[in-house]
Amino acid sequence: MAKLTKVRADTRTSGAMVKNLIAIGNQLTTEEVAAGVGWYPLAARTARRLGRRYGTTFHRSAGIIAAMSPRQSWTGNITLAEKVLSTREPHGLPICRKRVVPILAGHRPIDALAPTGVSQKVYWFYRAITGDQNAVVIDRWAMRAAMGRHDATEADVKVLDRVGVYEMVADAYRKVAPLFGMTPREFQAAVWVHVRGESQ
Repeated sequence: MAKLTKVRADTRTSGAMVKNLIAIGNQLTTEEVAAGVGWYPLAARTARRLGRRYGTTFHRSAGIIAAMSPRQSWTGNITLAEKVLSTREPHGLPICRKRVVPILAGHRPIDALAPTGVSQKVYWFYRAITGDQNAVVIDRWAMRAAMGRHDATEADVKVLDRVGVYEMVADAYRKVAPLFGMTPREFQAAVWVHVRGESQ
């Protein structure tokens, strides 16, 4: 498990987002770190279980979970993914249907979910579930943390669709993660747990 250490922002870790994430990293509890470290492995186990249950591969199951994730809680996400896997038909929002059709048709999820300039979150969610330790999933909660705010408007989140913005935010997570002894994937998940908890 990652060791909790306090980190001071300095000139080597400049930038408002990096400083905001360092501040949150210093607030993480042992429980939040443990939850973050374990979140994506748990998601991977869920994808494997669904793959076995519905006779498909781990990667296809993970791709369908990722494709069905927009605007869903984790429970809702899995319920919708199971519906797709059990019926072999697209369901959910139009953007979800569009992404899942090629996966159901046999295309590789990593190709079907590849970002086309915008909406990178689903692609990186797939990468995180399938084991990419450098994957950073930037959703509303991750954006709030990087912005140093307790809320994020739709306009704030839509900024992620601008060229280069998603990469900039994800890069801030990647810079800060090793300062706390975590991979980017683990740190993003731990921050997500922390920020979600603050909003409850």
